Amino acid sequence: MRINIANIIVPKDTLWKFVVEEETEPCLHFFFPQMAAQIDFSKEIRFLEQEFFKLVPEIKNNTQDRRLDKLIEVTMKTGEVRWLLIHIEIQGYVDKNFTKRMFEYFYRILEMYQKPITALAIFTDDDPNFHPTEHRISCWGTEMVYRFNTYKLSEKTLADFQDKNNVFSIIMEMAWHNLKKNKPGDTALADLKLQIIRRFLEMGYSKNRIRKILLFLGFYINFEDKSLTENFIYKMNEVTHYTGVKDIGEVLAEQLGDEIKEFYREKGFKEAMEMAMEKVTEEVTQEITEQVTQEITEQVTQEVTEQVTQEVTEQVTQANILKLQKHGFAIQQIAEMLEIPLEEVKRLLGISDD
Repeated sequence: MRINIANIIVPKDTLWKFVVEEETEPCLHFFFPQMAAQIDFSKEIRFLEQEFFKLVPEIKNNTQDRRLDKLIEVTMKTGEVRWLLIHIEIQGYVDKNFTKRMFEYFYRILEMYQKPITALAIFTDDDPNFHPTEHRISCWGTEMVYRFNTYKLSEKTLADFQDKNNVFSIIMEMAWHNLKKNKPGDTALADLKLQIIRRFLEMGYSKNRIRKILLFLGFYINFEDKSLTENFIYKMNEVTHYTGVKDIGEVLAEQLGDEIKEFYREKGFKEAMEMAMEKVTEEVTQEITEQVTQEITEQVTQEVTEQVTQEVTEQVTQANILKLQKHGFAIQQIAEMLEIPLEEVKRLLGISDD
C-alpha cells in the first residue's frame, strides 16, 4: 500500500530529536562555534538518554509537553570530557516555570554526576516577549543566579542563516520560515524548499545524508493545500536526481517510521492502536478485502504501523481533536500540533466566537 506522505503528522520534537542526533557536529558548530573548535570530533559523541531520565524521570512519562532535551557528552582536544544540555522549546506558549526547570536540570546533574554543564535553550515560539535567560533565587541578602545560553529564533533574520558550509544553518532557516510572521504562502513555500534543497546539494553531501536532511525539510513546515505535497515531492525527486524504485517521500516516511511509532507508543498501546486504525480512510477501507483488513489489524497489534500515515477524514480529525482535548490540551495547542487553523479546530468542536 502506497504511503500518502501529504497527511503524515510528525510532532516537531520528534523532528528536532532526529536532526540533532543526525547532524550533531554541524549543530554544535552553529550554536557553539568557539567551543566546537576545541572539540575532538574523531571521538564518539554520546547521547546520555538514560543518565538524563534518571535525573528527570517525569519527562519520560510526559506526553503532553512538546519539548526536546538532549544531554550530550563530547571530548575536547585536551582529552577533557564535557557535558552539554540542549533544550528546545517547541510549544508555542509561555511557560512561567521554564527558568526553574532549567535550574533543576543543572543542579540535579551537578549533584548526581558532579559534572558542570553548558546549557543552551532554543526558543522556536512566536512570542516576542518570551526570552528568559536566567533563574534567580534570593532571600535576605543571599542571592543565586543561574544564567544559561539562549537562542531566540524569532529575533533572527535571514542574514543569520547564510553560512554555506554548515547544514544546520539551512535547518534553522527552515524553522525560521515556520514562524507565523515569516511563513510563506504555498507557492513561495515550494520555491523556498527547492531553493534550500539546492543549497545543500551544492555542499556535496551523500544521497543518504541528503535524504535524512530532507526529512526535516519535508515535515517541519507543511503546505496549506495538502494536494501540493505530492507535486512538490515529484519536483524534489527531479532536483535531487533520485531514481530509486521508491520516491523520496516514501523513503523519508520509512526513515521516520520508528519515531512515529515511538510517539504514538508513548500515548499507550491501546490508544495508539485506535488512533492508527482511525487513520485508515473510507477510501482505503472500501478497497481492501476482509483478509487484508485482518492482516492490518494483526500488524497494528504488534506495532503502530504505516496506517498512522493514511489520509484522515474530517470525522477522524474531529475524533483526534476530542481525544487531545480530553487529555488536557488547549485548543491553541491542538491547532499547532495538528497544524490546522485554530478556526477549524473551533468549528469541529462546535465552539462559536460569539
